[in-house]
Amino acid sequence: MYGFFGCTRLYGSTEFVRRVLVDATYGFAADDRVAVLAPAGSGKSTLVRLLGGLDRPDRGTVLRPPGVSWPLGFSGAFHPALSGEENVRLLARMMDADPDRVSAFVTLFSELGDDFYRPLQNYSSGMRGRLGFAFSMAIPQRFYLADEAVGLGDEQFRMKCERMLLRRLENAGLFLATRNFRIAERFAERFAVLENHRIVRCGSFDEARERFARIEQQEDDLDVLVAGLSRA
Repeated sequence: MYGFFGCTRLYGSTEFVRRVLVDATYGFAADDRVAVLAPAGSGKSTLVRLLGGLDRPDRGTVLRPPGVSWPLGFSGAFHPALSGEENVRLLARMMDADPDRVSAFVTLFSELGDDFYRPLQNYSSGMRGRLGFAFSMAIPQRFYLADEAVGLGDEQFRMKCERMLLRRLENAGLFLATRNFRIAERFAERFAVLENHRIVRCGSFDEARERFARIEQQEDDLDVLVAGLSRA
């Protein structure tokens, strides 16, 4: 069993503390496809970073699945002075993958054209995202992490990303943190909601969607109340 066990993750100072997780426990198997529905600003990225080993809890334990990927589209490991091709080849060798095969896959899938051979410091954020996602798909992993979305770019490229991820998930697990119902229902088989700094397991997608909708409605009602008090 993998996941979060008695985890607390806080940010901020003694004057202002932002709570993402407080004594949260949520476990899953290595081949599960999990979607956690979470409101904007509630800590979706933190969940993914904790599972990816890019962050650590203040208390508790995070057990990472074997063969876990970086978050889909992650470009933080790329060096800005190197070209897209040089970055891909370097990382492929570090992961004991065939640099030629990985480079060929990424250049075709990313559709970057000649930009693939230019330094990343000249890339737009969208180009870096394409490179990162293509690299995520180039080397099959045993478990994938996704923060909010499972694709990027225009609709055609986004659908291409989703189709490739579905192929990879035929032999892999997934942890997806999102507020997008369509993506959650399409890619996951198990569902939960981030509520009151805990990950609440739900028995079905419909249950998770209804619970999430109530949370968002409560937040909207609170915003209206605060706005009214500020005008008083």
